[in-house]
Amino acid sequence: MSSRDYQEQHLIAANALQQHVRGIRRNAPEILAMHYFQAGPTAAGDAIKWLHRAAKADLHRSRNAQARDKLQQALDLAEGTEKKVSPRTQVTLLLDAARSYAALYGSGSQKVQKAYAQAHELVDGTHSELLRFRTQWGLWLVSFIHGNLYHARKQAQDLLLHPACKTHPICRLEAHHAMWDTLFHLGAFTTALAYHFDGMAMMAVSPLKRKRYDYSQFTGHHAPHVCCLARAALSLWLSGFLDQALDASDAAVELAKELECPNSLAHAHAYAAFTSILARVPRTALSHAESAISIAEERKLPQCMMMAEVLRHAATAGLDPQANMVVPLETAVDRWKTARIEVLETLWRALLADACRDCGQISDGLRHVTTGIEVMQQTGELFYAPELYRLRGELLLAEAKTNYRRAEADIRRAAEAARESGAMLLRLRALLSLNRLLASHGRSRDKKSRAQKNLKLVHQKFTQGLDTPDLRDAAAFLSHNS
Repeated sequence: MSSRDYQEQHLIAANALQQHVRGIRRNAPEILAMHYFQAGPTAAGDAIKWLHRAAKADLHRSRNAQARDKLQQALDLAEGTEKKVSPRTQVTLLLDAARSYAALYGSGSQKVQKAYAQAHELVDGTHSELLRFRTQWGLWLVSFIHGNLYHARKQAQDLLLHPACKTHPICRLEAHHAMWDTLFHLGAFTTALAYHFDGMAMMAVSPLKRKRYDYSQFTGHHAPHVCCLARAALSLWLSGFLDQALDASDAAVELAKELECPNSLAHAHAYAAFTSILARVPRTALSHAESAISIAEERKLPQCMMMAEVLRHAATAGLDPQANMVVPLETAVDRWKTARIEVLETLWRALLADACRDCGQISDGLRHVTTGIEVMQQTGELFYAPELYRLRGELLLAEAKTNYRRAEADIRRAAEAARESGAMLLRLRALLSLNRLLASHGRSRDKKSRAQKNLKLVHQKFTQGLDTPDLRDAAAFLSHNS
């Protein structure tokens, strides 16, 4: 059979399938895509159309590698065909390709950045506000993931004002998504929570509450519905709303299961592990981290895998402080950095410093905490600033008792940074460290009394989570020293 006859047979087959097989367009677009692709240049337009439809179905089911391959075929056809492909088609293909790349290689990958940049060059020719929004959201993601947080905040503010937010509910939710993520990392917890609460209100409104709503057309990585709850848990915990934080974390996992989206479920488990690390509940953190890793391995989600691996090692160190988890933690953090992801390094360095202290590796702990503070100053990622200063103070004191004044200054700075950001839990932790330092070094009675009074005042502000480790430790200290 000649090449021309072979192509003609595939074209006949594709047309016959569409005409006679009910439901094939919806249930098996990949079969039509295959036939039109094999039909050669004359059917390139139909091949692009059905490859794209099949790729979107793959993305919605978290089959990211299959989606990537189909989208790459469609992009190659669009570039090679003699018939001009519309800017709308090219931009949509590029945006969906960026989603598959983000899932497979991590949001920091150059492939993601390049796809969004190409879409940005073409998007004005689409005359579509929806595609402009999706492109702008992708550019925000690139800035955010690379740690350009102040620029990311400006981009997120522009998303809130985008015309597409007036007509597309999911765009409004995704604009809020950009704001709550950026503000959390900048340490603006109260403002971040306002966007979370608005997002939760939107989630209750049709069509966003529908199980099969195609939220993945915007992110592909995870449902913003799930992210809203999972990341709200972090701001709630740090702000002192401890019971609500754990409820939000659990609700994120349950919602991801209901949506039947593996990407979202892996994301929810990873952030539940994050919340549990903040809460100093390592056994729960380990369980969630292992669940995230299991899904990420199956679905090939490297960014989620890398995050969950760091948290798994940190949880293991928390369960057995004498177990030397420094090397596995360093290896996991290095993988994160290799993926060109800049956010969260401040947390990773604090976890490393904590693990080093537990193992008596004080100089290594100081090295990691110093790196964390440098990253914080470069990127503006301030959400864990109080812990970095507190840990540096404690490590300085462990290094030499003559470092007392520097240690006290750092711990006081930690308490002040927590007060300014509204991180009441981290303020409590810093004040407890300060009281312990003053108690162990025989400082003036007035100084100790003022510090103890401040600790008591902050402790009394907590109305929930009274049985959590930080509050139990503070209560025990106050009881013993009253």
